[in-house]
Amino acid sequence: MSVQNTEHKFTMKEIKLQSKFPIKTPESSSKTETFIGYDKRSLEKQHHVTSNKIPFIATAIASLSLVSFGYMLGYTALAIPQLTTDEAQIELSENSVAWFGSLIMLGAFIGSIIAGRMIDHFGRQCTLITLSIPATIGWFIIVSAQTVTALLAGRILTGISLGMSSVSYSVYMSEISTASMRGLLGGSIQFAISTGYILNASIGMITTWRYSAIAGQAIATILAIGMVFMPESPHWLIANGYRKTAIDTLRRLRGPEANINFELTEIESLKHRQQIKYSELWSPSVRKPFLISLFLLIAQKWTGFHSVLFFCPYILRMAGFQDFRLIILIMAISQFVGSGVGYALAGRFSRVKLLLSCSALMTVSGALLGVYFYLLEAMSLNLLWLSFISTCGYVLGFNISWGGLAYAIMSEILPLRARGVASGLSASVGFLAAFAASYAFLPLAQAISVQGSLWFYTGLNVLIAIIVFYCVPETKGKKFSDIEKIFDKKKRMDKTTMV
Repeated sequence: MSVQNTEHKFTMKEIKLQSKFPIKTPESSSKTETFIGYDKRSLEKQHHVTSNKIPFIATAIASLSLVSFGYMLGYTALAIPQLTTDEAQIELSENSVAWFGSLIMLGAFIGSIIAGRMIDHFGRQCTLITLSIPATIGWFIIVSAQTVTALLAGRILTGISLGMSSVSYSVYMSEISTASMRGLLGGSIQFAISTGYILNASIGMITTWRYSAIAGQAIATILAIGMVFMPESPHWLIANGYRKTAIDTLRRLRGPEANINFELTEIESLKHRQQIKYSELWSPSVRKPFLISLFLLIAQKWTGFHSVLFFCPYILRMAGFQDFRLIILIMAISQFVGSGVGYALAGRFSRVKLLLSCSALMTVSGALLGVYFYLLEAMSLNLLWLSFISTCGYVLGFNISWGGLAYAIMSEILPLRARGVASGLSASVGFLAAFAASYAFLPLAQAISVQGSLWFYTGLNVLIAIIVFYCVPETKGKKFSDIEKIFDKKKRMDKTTMV
């Protein structure tokens, strides 16, 4: 006797009834079923789609920390020329100029370590509020400074705030966003920093260094006030036992009609109440993402971007621009355009492809800029158009990808329990690399010529691109649980066994 295998085709009415009143099966009626009236696939789909504006508003407010970041970095370019004139109330010597420009990176080194601990113990939102304190005090000291020592003290304090923002913003942004939103919001990192650059350059066009410092102080104050009304990260709330508050926060972030069950379960699956120690960074599941994070932030500082920026005023003056304020504004606009393009591309293209393509752009631009200096020195051939195009290409390449994506990828690949410690340590090492890179260029240029140093960075960019291609995983559109499985061999083996 044969048994016919018939297939029942459901009508739309039956499908709608099934979604409301699911048929109980041995699998669906198990204790692990938590999604009443929904299947897991539909919940995953809802998890990626949200019409709520709160994540975008919270990201915009938090990004003021990065606007302040860019404002602080760009401040010295306008202040130093004013502080080195005979009419200056406080006249900086050559040695003081070097310290005034570089101490912010040492302050950032301290701030990134502080933030690495703070975001785990006190929360992401609290850290973003707290970083306004050293920034506000530092700017106040600079505004009222009557001595060089006061100026240097103000730069250290603003640097501490800068370092704290580099750690806290990327983690906060990635944790309040859905997987589909992180690409778009991740592009806001360099966009916000470039906004700070262009804001500083614009204000500097019409005022003095003291009034520019007042504007920097205002940004920090607005950030602190705005973040008081923003939600805490649901990941941090779950990890620290505030489950009810996390549920309320998720509803606020995703909207009152959104089903948060799937996302809540995913966050809880990543929960580790006991935060790791520095020695545990070498555990199998943490070591590789931590090393990749270190590589990304060190590579970001050694792409040669900051060295090219150092020569921008010189190059553009040769092109006929004599006003240093106008030169700085032009470069700030170039950075702003590049970060705007990066913001638009971040949600459409993969992280790795953007890093590779922009590394190629910086490689070509650096090589051509080296050719410009070689022709200028060897043949007295001054191709101003070549210097301008290659410089802008370098600036655009960095701001489209490396400026923001390095931090975004770091915040995505680090497991939740290591995110605070590892991101803080990675950022601090990155700032030390920035300090070293800014001091290494001039001795390098004196030893092997300007073009030789630019070609050295060209070779570094090729090496960086190779390492990115082979070692950096793609994270676009992936949930945190899926990213952890890339590095966690045990989870991958469990998944293979289940299949």
